[in-house]
Amino acid sequence: MMGRKWYLGVCGIGFLLLSCATDPRVYKDIDAGVGRGSYVDALSALEKGQSSIYPPKNIIMYHLDKGILEHYAGRYQESAEDLEEAERLIYEAYTKSVTQDIASYVANDNTKDYPGEDYEDIYVNVFSALNYYHRNDMQGAMVEIRKLTEKLEYLSTKYAADLDKVREYGQENNAEIPAGEAVNISDSVLARYLSALFYRGSNRVDDARVDFVQLWNVYHSVPAVYSTPLPGSLELSGIPGHETNEELAVPAGQARLNALCFAGLGPVKTEEKIYGPFDTRVSLPRLTPRPSLISRIRVEVERGPSFDLELLEDMGAVMAETFKIRYSIIVAKTFIRTAIKYAVSVASGVAVSEAADNQLLGLGVALLGKIATDASEAADIRSSRYFPDKAYAGGVTLAPGVYNITVNFYQGTSLLESVKRSGVKVEAGKTNIVEAFSLR
Repeated sequence: MMGRKWYLGVCGIGFLLLSCATDPRVYKDIDAGVGRGSYVDALSALEKGQSSIYPPKNIIMYHLDKGILEHYAGRYQESAEDLEEAERLIYEAYTKSVTQDIASYVANDNTKDYPGEDYEDIYVNVFSALNYYHRNDMQGAMVEIRKLTEKLEYLSTKYAADLDKVREYGQENNAEIPAGEAVNISDSVLARYLSALFYRGSNRVDDARVDFVQLWNVYHSVPAVYSTPLPGSLELSGIPGHETNEELAVPAGQARLNALCFAGLGPVKTEEKIYGPFDTRVSLPRLTPRPSLISRIRVEVERGPSFDLELLEDMGAVMAETFKIRYSIIVAKTFIRTAIKYAVSVASGVAVSEAADNQLLGLGVALLGKIATDASEAADIRSSRYFPDKAYAGGVTLAPGVYNITVNFYQGTSLLESVKRSGVKVEAGKTNIVEAFSLR
């Protein structure tokens, strides 16, 4: 009997230690290419390090990182394929999680395949839409934008059943779950902006106007996310139903060139420690910003006027807002798991104390179990790394023609990087978008 109880104690401690997470992977070679603006080099480094950086359980991260870097490199077909595969796998992971039993559901996320985050799933559609645009498939581009808006509309209720299930399980295991935060965003200014440009370029001006009005509403209804002034070219005037702005007021025979530029790198997950059930220390993921050096972007048009871009969407702020709801689930699962582990450690201590007839030894085992509980709770800090942090936009009305464009990225008055786009065709009655990136 004594041997059996000792075995129970050892197994209990062993269970706690099995859930320890591995250290984050090193991306320095990829990051170096991204920092230089050499996305082809970054892709080469990604492919070279695929087996060590992206093991099979991180396959979604692989397709996300590869797909977005391919977009930066102008490999739109390859990017479309990788981002589509990432989106498919994220959907599969979510549908699988809905059907799994609660014991599996609350297991440490580090032991599972990475399922993707909602903000990754959302911004996949932005760059998929741009991939379609660059391949002259406007219908495909519009489908991607509709998918994005549907995902955001669904987000506020997406995890309601899961959270109820976890809270009920927590009550059964005497785990007090902190209240979560509500998500206060159900639409994207960036998505509406692209949708309006696509509609305008398809001669559906009334539909474009509807999107610009909706964009205006979103911008002014979510100040926690959209805290800067709306770009001047998007400000609306006129009577309801007939609103206009610079983007709608393009003279007949003239063309509109829109610049969409992305700056900085979006936030990544890091680990933070907080106190959990029974005064244990638990680890949780948090989104940590990676501040950009870029403070100003100016577009120079050969044989045309120059113009500054304005902040359209703080993508990092959108990511942080959409992460709130899954963070609530993560906290709930972590608190339940910690409470169960703590209960195991106490039971192990009691078993050892009874078996050895030594209360002090039992207390030691229980203490060791608490220490193991603290040590075993590594946060899952996996995420994609190369989505941008901010989207800037602006436009200029030009005579139809072919132009050479230079996009200058500044830190204050210091020029950090120039991106040239030669032979840009600007057509009347069409969507004309020039993209540029500086992820510094």
